[in-house]
Amino acid sequence: MEVPIWAGCVTEAAPGSGSGTITSVNGKPDSGGSARKSSIDGAATAPAGRGTVISLGDTISLRQGS
Repeated sequence: MEVPIWAGCVTEAAPGSGSGTITSVNGKPDSGGSARKSSIDGAATAPAGRGTVISLGDTISLRQGS
């Protein structure tokens, strides 16, 4: 059974600490030139950074690709 991505949670991200662009989520690395992008509360997408602050109540979008 395939679980829709919107039903899942991020349980692991690389790098595991510090800062830098996220290169792997739940054991699945970026592929080719596709980098993960994030958006918080509907803002423009930007490279998904490990050091990004997420506050209680924020709506988060994480996707892979340009």
